[in-house]
Amino acid sequence: MRTRRLISLSLLLLILAITPVTYVISPYIGRYLLESWLTEQGFTQLNFELTHPGWGIFETDGVQLSYQTKTYQVHLSTGKISLSFDPYTLLTHQRLTTATIEQADIYIVPQHTTTNSVPLQLAQVSRWLPALWLPDLPTDQVNIDKLTISVQATEDKQWHSQHQLAITAQQINIDSEFSLTDQMTLTSHAELSADNQLNWQLSRGSQPWLQLQARLQTPTTLHTALNMNIAGLSEGLAATFPEFALPTGFSGQLDTTGTIDLPQQLAFPADTLNTITSRQNIALTLARQSPNGNIRSHLAGTLMLDKGLARLNIEPNASLTLANWSVPQLTKPMPKLAVTTAAPLSLQTTLSDNPTLAQLSISPTQLGLSATRLSLPQGTLESGPTLITLSQIDLANRRVRGQIESTQLTYHQPNKTWPTLTINSDFSYRDKALQQAFNIRAQQPRLKISGSARTLLSKTPSTQLKWQMTPVQLNSLTRELNTAMPWLTLPQELSLQQGELHHKGSASIDNAQLSAQLHNRITDGQLHWQQTEFHGVDWSSSTRIQAGGRWHDTGKVKLRQVKKGVTVEDVELSYTYTGTVNQGLFKLHTAKARFLEGMLALDPLQTNLTNPAFTSQLHLKGISLQQLLQLEQQPGLSGEGKISGSVPLNFAEGALSIANGRLASEAPGGTIRFQPTDNVLTYAAANKGLRMALELLQNFHYQQLSVDLSYAPDGKALLKTRLQGFNPEWSNGQPIDFNINIEENILQLIRALQLAEELSDRIEQRYSK
Repeated sequence: MRTRRLISLSLLLLILAITPVTYVISPYIGRYLLESWLTEQGFTQLNFELTHPGWGIFETDGVQLSYQTKTYQVHLSTGKISLSFDPYTLLTHQRLTTATIEQADIYIVPQHTTTNSVPLQLAQVSRWLPALWLPDLPTDQVNIDKLTISVQATEDKQWHSQHQLAITAQQINIDSEFSLTDQMTLTSHAELSADNQLNWQLSRGSQPWLQLQARLQTPTTLHTALNMNIAGLSEGLAATFPEFALPTGFSGQLDTTGTIDLPQQLAFPADTLNTITSRQNIALTLARQSPNGNIRSHLAGTLMLDKGLARLNIEPNASLTLANWSVPQLTKPMPKLAVTTAAPLSLQTTLSDNPTLAQLSISPTQLGLSATRLSLPQGTLESGPTLITLSQIDLANRRVRGQIESTQLTYHQPNKTWPTLTINSDFSYRDKALQQAFNIRAQQPRLKISGSARTLLSKTPSTQLKWQMTPVQLNSLTRELNTAMPWLTLPQELSLQQGELHHKGSASIDNAQLSAQLHNRITDGQLHWQQTEFHGVDWSSSTRIQAGGRWHDTGKVKLRQVKKGVTVEDVELSYTYTGTVNQGLFKLHTAKARFLEGMLALDPLQTNLTNPAFTSQLHLKGISLQQLLQLEQQPGLSGEGKISGSVPLNFAEGALSIANGRLASEAPGGTIRFQPTDNVLTYAAANKGLRMALELLQNFHYQQLSVDLSYAPDGKALLKTRLQGFNPEWSNGQPIDFNINIEENILQLIRALQLAEELSDRIEQRYSK
């Protein structure tokens, strides 16, 4: 009994002794506890004093701490700090109950050293993970009413943020306020749990800019889900990093989900991305309203980081769309233009401090292009789907190869629709030069043009073009033009019956000025114009178009035969045309032909085609008198001999006239024989002069035959004919000199000859069957 009392008394005395001792030594325990924990976290230059104003309470007027690495310095200073504790817990478990900090300031200064990176072991990283350090926090709860963080970004720029923290062993809640500029303040709320899960939201006012969810599954794998407001990102970049700012007006959203694998050792700051492996599924939508119109874009894919390589795989159907887009060359805004990826697209680059375009590689891919009708000054342009295949993209050597396939290109004008074209092009780009080999096809009419182009993309771009058309049959071209372009009405008097049209050309575009060389030819052509037939047409033309629109055309025409009542053969013409499309000067250099066993030749002439007018001289050589007399179709009239001469031509106000033309027989002369019909003889019996003339012309040998010719615009011709010779069967061959005036309507004569020829052809066709 006595022993029990002694033991109880001893315990009581021990408790009474421990209590004041604990009270006395608790500030030292608290200080030691805090210094040990802060030192373990890497803080140095600790400077604070604890007071013990009452039971279970520590206070200090402030704490000043420093933390330094080779890349930055951290300076921490606080205002009043209140620490509450349970003495027994403090003594036995070295833990505080609460820590309340009224105000704290953190100042971060980057260190400028020659070392680009500082190795950081994963063990060092992991000690900052909540799952590891929250349970070791020397207090059950920490409250920081106001924490101000200042970062010396540059010599003349600081970033400031204010935070409010509540920390327990299970979770950290951080409410923050960032002042990017005097006019832009952001708010942030973060929740970090002891199982290493992070929920973070960054907002401006009531509009969230960024939402992040992250979870550390293993010591090296981080799972993330990010949602970003593009408009907010654009505003933030413009305020903090103007050099990286997006153009104003962008909106949209970026969503990513994926994992980040950390290595066993990190190196900050330069080599961080070179040692991290990450795979993120991304979805991006963008929109922008600008003075030129609206832009919309969408893409989905994966972004991967792997040991210093970044790779972006974009799925098919990523799109870029322009809506109501204004272009100076269009009279109305373009309703829609869309570019879509028709195949996967991959971009890869190495990560470095000084990235270059040469480090970026792009996989071959296909792009689809579609557009609504484009309004041009003179009409509208309608295009079908276009496929662009990029078979090689070599940015390091600045080379691109690919193909373009356009299924439909149609130009519409009021009451006119031009043939639909299909365009295929192989192109390549290298050394600022774009080269193309193209094919242009039309089904109605059937046309095919092949060519090449080379464009130098310099400060003053220039383009060289060459092309050639597959020969076209003229007879089918007429039918197809009538079907495809009924508005292009060919004259009803014109009929293209056979022949081939050949065309090739070249062009140059320098300083937006076009110059070109065109070559056209028709071979073995046959056509009818009104009642004139042209056979064996061979036409060649070389046209030079100068910058400014001036033309110079040189051509040659050969015709095997021209028939209009009379037949002209072996026609040869050469000409030039100088001027513009609407107005110019036409020069005929040579014109010759065979006619009635002789030759025709026309002196050079020139005229303005807008209002044609010219004078020239037609020369006749060796014209057969027999053939000439046959044109009159007078029964019993024949002759022998050759006629030559010249006829002055005058064309004005759409009409041809002749004055003082003269034809004469060639030496030694010839004969004229006229055997009149009974009707003519009966009529001449009562006219002595006519009877004598008929007797002379029955066998008249002439030494000289001359004709003075005049022709009026209405077709009337006056022929003053003089004959000098004799009839050996009349008056012993006495010499005769007499004049005959003949008035004839040449147009009616030609029509009569045409009618006679047409009637003869029909009779021959009928009875030859």
